[in-house]
Amino acid sequence: MGLYSRLVVPRPLPCPRCGSQTDLVIQFHFGSKRMQNFSTGSAIDWSGRTEGSPRSGRFGVVGYPEPCPSCGRDDDTLCVVEFDGDEIVGYRAATEEGMREFEW
Repeated sequence: MGLYSRLVVPRPLPCPRCGSQTDLVIQFHFGSKRMQNFSTGSAIDWSGRTEGSPRSGRFGVVGYPEPCPSCGRDDDTLCVVEFDGDEIVGYRAATEEGMREFEW
């Protein structure tokens, strides 16, 4: 996967295996490739080596949730990290239909 950024958000539901409520961490490739942690409301950094280019308006990029840090459970789901310009405005679970918008 190479270098990526990380969106750190409160976990919406406890881990189904261990019940942990630790933060959910979603990896994504957009902006600076410095393995920075971001939260909702953060602006993407465009210095150094980058992935993509600055945009305007609302859009999403594919996100890859990290396994539960307590028990290692990995459910292999994908997310969409949502942006408005350079600002992270949220995330959502990816649907099969919604994933068609991305270039693979």
